[in-house]
Parts: sequence; C-alpha cells; structure tokens
Amino acid sequence: MTSTILHIDNLKCGGCESTVTKVVSGFDGVHDVITSSEDGTVKFSYDGDESVVENIKNKLSGIGYPPQGTSNTLQKAVSYVSCAKGKIANM
Repeated sequence: MTSTILHIDNLKCGGCESTVTKVVSGFDGVHDVITSSEDGTVKFSYDGDESVVENIKNKLSGIGYPPQGTSNTLQKAVSYVSCAKGKIANM
C-alpha cells in the first residue's frame, strides 16, 4: 500500500470535502481518505501503481478540483456545483 497527498484547487468548505472524499473513496483499492479544505489537500492510501493517482487527478479536475495552481474559470464554476452536491449529501 502507498500513501499520497494531493494539493488541489477550489477546495473551500465541508461540501467540497464531502464531494472529494466520496469521489476518491470510489476508486478501487483506495483507503483512508482524508480531505482538508483548510489545507487544500486530499490524503489517501492505495493499492496498485501510480496510474491510480493519475486517474484520481483526472477525475477531480473534471469535477472542479484540479491540482493546485492549475484551476481555470470553468473548473471554479464546476466546483461550486460539486460543492453544492456535497452539502446536500451531508444533510
């Protein structure tokens, strides 16, 4: 098992944390997901090769949470929708 920390953009609140945690936890072989809007990070452990991390980065970028420093206007807008979904899921 390997552990990693991804620094991501647009991680603003508990709704964002919920969405990111759910998405990352949905990947096969991923364990121990901890998302922090305060730090702008998602930490997790995974079984398998580095392609798992690349697949997670791609998925997070698609829902508005790209690697730190790479966000564009569209991704920021998409992150608000993803955040809202996370807030609703926590109700």
